[in-house]
Amino acid sequence: MKLTHVTFNNFKPYYGEVSINLDTKDKKNIVLIGGRNGQGKTSFLVGVVWCLYGHNISDVDKAFRDEVKGNYTKFLTKSLNKTAYSEGKTKFSVEVGFKDVELSDVFTKSQQQLVNISIKRSFDLASNSIGESFDILMDGEPNALLSDDTDKIHFINDYLIPIDLAKFVFFDAEKIAEIAQLGAKKQASLMDEAFGQVLGLNIYENLIEDLIQYEKNQQKEAAPKEINLQISSFEKARESNQIQHEITTQKLNEIEEKIEELKTDITEYTNQLIRRGDSSIKVDMKELQKKEVALAIKQEETAKKFNEMASIIPLAIMADKIEEVHEQINKEEAVKLTKIENKALIEKTKEFAELLFNKPPFPENDIDLEQKHFYYNKAKALYKDANLGLESDMQFEFEHDMDKSDITHVNKILNIVKTNNKAIFESIFNDYMRIKNDYQEIDKELRIAASNSKDEFIQEIQDKKNQAEREKSKLEQEKGKLSNDLLRFESENSKHKTKINNLLDRVKTSNQIEKQIRLVRKYIKVLEEFVKKQKEQKREILEKTLLEELSKLFNKKGLIDNVELTIHKNNLGLEVKLFDDTGKETSPITDLSKGEQQLYISALLKAILSESIHDLPVLIDTPLGRLDQEHRDNILQHYYPYLSNQVIIFSTNTEVRVSDVPKIEQHLAATYRLENKNKKTIVHEGYFH
Repeated sequence: MKLTHVTFNNFKPYYGEVSINLDTKDKKNIVLIGGRNGQGKTSFLVGVVWCLYGHNISDVDKAFRDEVKGNYTKFLTKSLNKTAYSEGKTKFSVEVGFKDVELSDVFTKSQQQLVNISIKRSFDLASNSIGESFDILMDGEPNALLSDDTDKIHFINDYLIPIDLAKFVFFDAEKIAEIAQLGAKKQASLMDEAFGQVLGLNIYENLIEDLIQYEKNQQKEAAPKEINLQISSFEKARESNQIQHEITTQKLNEIEEKIEELKTDITEYTNQLIRRGDSSIKVDMKELQKKEVALAIKQEETAKKFNEMASIIPLAIMADKIEEVHEQINKEEAVKLTKIENKALIEKTKEFAELLFNKPPFPENDIDLEQKHFYYNKAKALYKDANLGLESDMQFEFEHDMDKSDITHVNKILNIVKTNNKAIFESIFNDYMRIKNDYQEIDKELRIAASNSKDEFIQEIQDKKNQAEREKSKLEQEKGKLSNDLLRFESENSKHKTKINNLLDRVKTSNQIEKQIRLVRKYIKVLEEFVKKQKEQKREILEKTLLEELSKLFNKKGLIDNVELTIHKNNLGLEVKLFDDTGKETSPITDLSKGEQQLYISALLKAILSESIHDLPVLIDTPLGRLDQEHRDNILQHYYPYLSNQVIIFSTNTEVRVSDVPKIEQHLAATYRLENKNKKTIVHEGYFH
């Protein structure tokens, strides 16, 4: 399945009817659409996603939730092209064409061999809430099987791009790096969800959920009144929590929208201040004075360190001589210690011989004095040879003969010289100069601020800016509280669910119902085993594919040398572990740069999509955002041409540069450039020149 075209009519920056041919053939599978920021690239993606999913656009991904900001009606109102609106027009639309769509046998054989399927969504502001229309045409004609919107939604999910997979079809390549920063549990859950969807196993997983619910309903019907009352109580609590969750979510979306509006206002006020007085954007005197005091303290501390370092420069020059002195002192001390030890040992030798021959008990046949003298001298000699250390053979031209205090002083000097090398000295000097410059800048800013504070116009703008910042801060606190409330509702609902399940487990059912439940559990077990087996079979393939993709994309050899995938039980997800060439685990969060995180998740998504039962196009915004040139070359030449049968890339000329185009030229089906003039986006053939 491939996209054939997208046609906009007065949608966002696309004034009038603007159509782009996206058809690709064989190896020429890439369409490159260029445009500087603000020319219509993001609106293109938003338009396609809105056309396919309508009010469910927020369920696709965070980027599209941010577009809607919790208010779908307002999103629609803002989507009418401004020029068209000024001309009194009220209607806009987006049409997306598909070809090579595989249809099931519920359609006729001729329908299954269709050339084109067209999805068109329109909205008329003049008709308010009922102004949205949604049509699916097959070879230009409506189909009786798609009589209402529900059928059309199912058709898109069953035959085109399922909404659960849309986040992997329409994505911002730079922002997918955020997946690598998720906690292990969230990442495992997301990857497992994606894996199940591309394999088509989500159908079976949904069926398992339905069967589990059927089992619970059977138990509930058989439950005594008192248990049913308790279950009903918990269910009502869950419903109430769910309502509160939805209300809170709506409030949260509204607050996020207000925060975004305030950010825009703050930026505008800042720009006004810059235009008015350049550096006058910070006229909060107290804040500037605080910074000045803090910098003065830092400057003093750094100056002190610098002076201390300066005083040891002569010592650093004599470092070799000080090292020689230190070595000789150590040798002298070693010789002194040896002499002391030898002297003590000689005394012990005499004491030993004395005790051996002159202290009872004595032998029965006493030896004469001459023999005693012989053995006495022999014993001393043997004991001395066995225990006495070697005499030091070190010779010195002269001896320093320092006392303990002098030796300590030399050691201290040497330690200072060793720990304060050239790099440290340069670092302290650079810090000192940087802080000094910062202090001078603050001082200058203070003087300008003091002067500009007398300008009433500047002060009025600054007051508005400060008010907006205070309001934004207040809303962000409220946002945090609401986010905590959402977590609380979710936690409480989880507890209620557990209590309901515990109550149902206590229910005694009739033989007939028990038979049905046993049969349902059997089906559940069979389905769970099937899903598990399918995932396990694909797991090893996924491991191998992922490692191959990472090897192509990463420049640092040995950083990722092995990949291990684990499918956890009880729906705990698909965990991915990376290992370097020493066998040590590589953490995506701490061991990979932002660019490498993007490459890792890109490789993971490609590996998962390679096992998909769906033949899906992929549309990518910000393709090379965080990457250096070497990684850009890798991803351009070894990733995008093989990501899918159809890849549509939206790029600025600083990402995919004109000089980069030849690297993928053999895969290019078409190139375009978006240009916005007078609030109207025009499509030019060809990339940047």
